[in-house]
Amino acid sequence: MRALASLYDPRRWPGDRLARFLAFIEAGQPGRCWPWHGSRSRRGLGRYRWREGGRTFSVYAPRMVWAIHRGPLSPEIEVAHRCGNAGCCNLEHLVAGPPVVRARLLVQHGRSIAGSRHPGAKLTPAQVDELRRLKREQPGLTGRELAARFGLRSVAWVNSILRGAGWRDPAAALPPAARPPARKQRQAPTNRRR
Repeated sequence: MRALASLYDPRRWPGDRLARFLAFIEAGQPGRCWPWHGSRSRRGLGRYRWREGGRTFSVYAPRMVWAIHRGPLSPEIEVAHRCGNAGCCNLEHLVAGPPVVRARLLVQHGRSIAGSRHPGAKLTPAQVDELRRLKREQPGLTGRELAARFGLRSVAWVNSILRGAGWRDPAAALPPAARPPARKQRQAPTNRRR
């Protein structure tokens, strides 16, 4: 962890490396995105690489921009884009926080892979709506019967869809009356003497 933190510490960078890094940012008007003109990761984030002592190092541009202006972050904190542009390096568009902050912004900007965009998705939004409609109209249907009808192996997954815990992008979750019953939790044994 310490090595990662030191890579993003601009105080440890030689002046020429910092100048080369900043040269890849096209600073413009304050409210607009400032594009990164260097290499990019698969997710579109700016990436700066250099060789030192026979090894190659790389840092993500948005995280480094944050470190230059606001100070280094601990490794568990992520930097996300309010603007939705992964190549943006404008500090006004960046926000630092736990991974959930980044996940919410990805969903907000339509860049998450939830629902039908997930590579492992077995259902379309229309099928999820149909599954929920069937459960509303026929509350006696079991998760097993619905799973069989839609070609799914996992009854637990069907029940999570019905509870609203899975597949959040179609219509809202079922009302409580139509949800499958929650599992009873096993009570811990009591240490009573008889």
